[in-house]
Amino acid sequence: MRISLRCFADYREIISPREMLLDLKEGQTVGGLLGTITSKYPALRQEMFEETGEIKKRVIVLVAGRNIEVLDNMNTRLKDGDVVALLPNMEGG
Repeated sequence: MRISLRCFADYREIISPREMLLDLKEGQTVGGLLGTITSKYPALRQEMFEETGEIKKRVIVLVAGRNIEVLDNMNTRLKDGDVVALLPNMEGG
């Protein structure tokens, strides 16, 4: 299956290009995708994950425009054609 991965803000500085098409095995999860991507881009792992391996609270992962927090979190299964977006929570005043 093929998905599109889009990176925003700080993450696009780490991953090049900003958007890429990835071929994954059927049934791949968000957790599996992030594991694959962060092994290729170790700086992204530091930005997105705690030392314990948990995803940081300030990280937003969207699948088809929906936050994985309202889906099945890291166990969210991806489908052919999905668009996955990675963005840091933007705070400020």
